Amino acid sequence: MAMNKKHFAILLGILLLGIIIATGIVTMTGDSIDAVKGAQNVIYPIYLDNSKDVVGFQVEINYSTNYLNLIGIEPTSRLNNAKIVYNNQDNILKIAVLVNNESNKITAGSGAVLNLIFNVSGNALAGNYTFDL
Repeated sequence: MAMNKKHFAILLGILLLGIIIATGIVTMTGDSIDAVKGAQNVIYPIYLDNSKDVVGFQVEINYSTNYLNLIGIEPTSRLNNAKIVYNNQDNILKIAVLVNNESNKITAGSGAVLNLIFNVSGNALAGNYTFDL
């Protein structure tokens, strides 16, 4: 049975409403930190503000300098038994997080979910460098 224009418009409206609702459920932000050249194990937290339980997320982080060397990603207490996969290439970090089962959802709330850990190059220049999520 072919879909007529009215049914298509209703379906499109429902899909758009679902996208609008889904985008209002989760907000991810970073932080402002200070570090000196040569610093080791500098922590950059990634915050999640979610009004509903979340079973996973994917984020791409662009950082604007070669002076940072990602050495690890640590989950915080908000992530219980989650699988974290990441790829870091050319100052673009892609992270996917998926909880392992229904009982380990990221419960509604706010606070850091991940800590990115960097070493700062010994020849880093002073300046402000941006992280875009």
